[in-house]
Amino acid sequence: ATVTKKKMWYHMKSKTLEREYDEFQARLQQLKKKNEHVPEEHLRLLRKYVQRLKQELKLPETNYQTRAAGGDHNEHERFEKQVEIIRHRLVVWENILNNLASQYETANFILLQQKAQLASRIQLELISGGNIRFEEGNVNDVWFNAAKDLLLSRFCSSIYSRYNITGIKIHCITRLFNRPKKLQFDHNLDFVLEEEDDPIKTKSIQSKLEYLFYSTQPSRRTQNDHMYQFTTIESISEHGFPSVDLYKQLGQDDAIAFSNSLAV
Repeated sequence: ATVTKKKMWYHMKSKTLEREYDEFQARLQQLKKKNEHVPEEHLRLLRKYVQRLKQELKLPETNYQTRAAGGDHNEHERFEKQVEIIRHRLVVWENILNNLASQYETANFILLQQKAQLASRIQLELISGGNIRFEEGNVNDVWFNAAKDLLLSRFCSSIYSRYNITGIKIHCITRLFNRPKKLQFDHNLDFVLEEEDDPIKTKSIQSKLEYLFYSTQPSRRTQNDHMYQFTTIESISEHGFPSVDLYKQLGQDDAIAFSNSLAV
């Protein structure tokens, strides 16, 4: 009965995720249409005006000679200048429209990525029977503020100043519960502490526990890359870190890179 309830709960969670992101995409599409209305309207009017000017340029020669005789010798040149100015404005509005389309594609891509990531996490939670769970933090959580302070304390502005980066802003922190790994870590730590008879050394070992950051090469962080499949948080949660041999095969250092600084 408990397993059935868990399956129903995760199934409902998946359906809710699907519905929410469908609504996000619909709102994004509406926002795209709203933002594109003004540029499209300007382009429509400008193109219409260009067509009218072109028709003026193609007037019969007799008509043009009559007007030229009246003293307007530069009328043809004036029309051409107007057409050139309008063409320049057309290019400006077309660039604006293209930028809006590019921003929409980027936002939609990020949205689909987030949806796929959350869906894979829900599936992982279901497969593990709740032994592996992901929790999105907020400012009211004690652990969220502790993790935020840790990240800020490990950022060194003097190292990043060469890239004109003076600070970092944290938008989201996800806490990972991995019960099997936690039990394994506690067991190994207890084993080490039991070997120490001196209580002072025991406290020293506990106080020296360090939070480290897992590092991957940014140049290889693409979804089409073989290494990417093994370095996502979901894959690491389920299967552990990639083997040293895999790093070596890909031409990287034959070691799993950890650091106590964000600079590495």
